[in-house]
Formats: sequence, C-alpha cells, structure tokens
Amino acid sequence: MEIKIKANKYLYYKENNFENLEVKLNGKLQYNTAERISISINNDNAMFLNGISELDLFCKEVKGIVKESFVSAITSENNKLERTPGFNNAVQDLNEFSFNTFKSMFLLFDWLEIPLTNQDYIEPDMLNIEKTFYDEFVVDWTYRPESQSDIYLIKQEHITNSNIELLQHLIKINLLCEISIFPYRNQKITSYFTPLKQPGITKQLFEFTDILNRRKSAYSLWKKIIEERDTRIRNWSINRF
Repeated sequence: MEIKIKANKYLYYKENNFENLEVKLNGKLQYNTAERISISINNDNAMFLNGISELDLFCKEVKGIVKESFVSAITSENNKLERTPGFNNAVQDLNEFSFNTFKSMFLLFDWLEIPLTNQDYIEPDMLNIEKTFYDEFVVDWTYRPESQSDIYLIKQEHITNSNIELLQHLIKINLLCEISIFPYRNQKITSYFTPLKQPGITKQLFEFTDILNRRKSAYSLWKKIIEERDTRIRNWSINRF
C-alpha cells in the first residue's frame, strides 16, 4: 500500500515558487508481518520501520514534537533507526511548512490506522474509511497547556472535477495538502487537508489564471473550508465537554 502526501515545498507568499514535495509511506500494513515500511521524502531519502508495531510507536512519539527535537532524535548516536545516507540532511533542509507536511504523514496514519489495517477482515460497510477521511480533524497534541495545532480533512463534497483547479491552487499557496491512498479496497482514494500551520496571505494570492486564460479565485472555497473546520471543532468541543 502507498500513502502519498503532496504539498508545495516552497513558501509561496515569500518565494513565489511552486514545486511538489512528496512524502510517501510504502509497505504492507498488516499486523501479522514485520516487513519493512518506508517513509520517503521526494523518493530519494527514506527511513525504515519494521512493521506496523514499530510504525505505530513512532507515530505516537512524534506528536507535538518540533523540527529541532526531531532532527536531534534521529541524528543521535543512540538512534538505531534505519535510513538512507541522505535522510538526515533531507529532513534538516526542510523549511517549517515542509517539515510539518512530513510530520503529517505520521499524524494521519495514526488517525487512519484502524480502517487501513482492517480493510481485508471486515465487511465493506464496517469501519468505512470515509468516516475518518473527510470532515475530520487531527490534533498534534503537545500535552502542554498551550494552543494546539491541527489538521482538518475537508468534506468530500468539495472534491469534484469542477473544484480541482481551485484545490490545486490552494496547495500552491500552502493552504492545503493532498493525501491519496492506493490501493484501499482495490481503489484509489483522495482527500485534502489544511496544514498544521497556515501562512497568512493576502486575498490577491487566491486569484489565478486557468488553462483557458480565465481569471479565477479560490477564496470562496477556502472560506467555506475554514468555516466547516471551525464548526467541526466547535461541535466536538461541545459534545466532549
């Protein structure tokens, strides 16, 4: 199975540039095997974990951790994590946004683990991944009394052919990331999520020219997504407390 996250590696509002950053998780996601699972950055540099149990533990360890602590941990002489020779430098070279994109892979796997690892053993209508893959949020808990960052997976209704250009533009300006999973029950599923930290940008950056040279704006869609995120979190808070 491959889980892939795509984002813009550059901070668009600063550098006015776009290039795909791809973070991939590849491996056999089953509990009865210790086959290696790889997590790579742009296909070139990867770390390796021995099966679901080790991946699950690592996902919990990186919650709330900042880039400096992560880099320090993986470069420690006591760290036995298997990785390609360039992996440490690849992580160190990530800007804050790109590091958070990389870290999102672990947060999202931890969130989606149950439906992903049980898809071959349960009825199709049980533990349907759509219940956790859309209109849900994942908190990067620091377990300290401070503001917590979160990821919000947008509603499925926004993922339409007519919205693709708008969604891709929101990726370009660092307001969304794309996640795809293949195969999940013999098909590819795709969603989009808000990054852990979003840049403050001007309304003009939402505007772009499409392939037919027409001016468009992704602002209305973005505003709708943020309203839905706030409503989802507010309802969770009310029901929880």
